[in-house]
Amino acid sequence: MQKFKQKKIIVFLLLFCLFLGNASLARAETALVEPALFHPEGMIYFSIDKASYFDSDFLYVDIILSASSTEYNLVDFNINFDNTALTLASTSVSNNFPLILNENINNEGGHYTFTGGSPLPLNNEIQTVSLAFEKPTTGFTKLSFNHAGIFLADGSGQRISVLTEVHNVFLIK
Repeated sequence: MQKFKQKKIIVFLLLFCLFLGNASLARAETALVEPALFHPEGMIYFSIDKASYFDSDFLYVDIILSASSTEYNLVDFNINFDNTALTLASTSVSNNFPLILNENINNEGGHYTFTGGSPLPLNNEIQTVSLAFEKPTTGFTKLSFNHAGIFLADGSGQRISVLTEVHNVFLIK
């Protein structure tokens, strides 16, 4: 029994070291390219909550929304996820988005769609849409944006163009 526990701990430590090494490599690679959906006036990107590394059942992901020098009041995005590795269990939205116009979870298709905003313009304020995915297995998976946009509070709703990001994730169950 003692040897079994030791083997289990060794396997976990090896996987954890492998994960840290891959995370460092991924950070080094993304430092050379834009790591987010970026436009000089706004960004939308993934942020993996550190609590996910210690929770064997859930992966916590924040989608961070911000605009640096312009007022906006509407955000629209769709993300794709591997439905064989993840199931979206719950979502929550920061308080400054009181209007959720569309929120759709499609676990069978591996999609999450969000459209939300505020009647008041938002500027230099970071907004967050938090997602909790169930992770039934150990292994690699990815999250990606299918489309994303920030719309200006300029009376015409001009869309700020953004680039896409693919975020690779190592799941430990």
